[in-house]
Amino acid sequence: MSTRLNRTDQRRFTTFLIVIVAVTLGLLLFSPFGIKRAMETRRQLQEVKDENKLLMEQNEALQKEKIRLERDPIYLEKVAREKHGLVKKGEIVFKFKDNKRVKPEPDQ
Repeated sequence: MSTRLNRTDQRRFTTFLIVIVAVTLGLLLFSPFGIKRAMETRRQLQEVKDENKLLMEQNEALQKEKIRLERDPIYLEKVAREKHGLVKKGEIVFKFKDNKRVKPEPDQ
């Protein structure tokens, strides 16, 4: 008894394997849990990590600013004056316009 397949059976088996491989590749590439989705998820994860790092740095800078504002009254006064336009009681504020010189036009 021979276990060899005849040509027709070999072709059917080869066709069956090709179909199985094609379907498997299709599922790997295009299914909701496929490679494409995994790559997109990995990209999104990296974006979130980058944003998180930036936010952590900003948070650290804000924490330092908060501590400085709480502990340094001179800096607090500077910020109050420059950023918020506050003045001490009895102070007079003088505002000057920026006088830009304009070249006179030559006589014609």
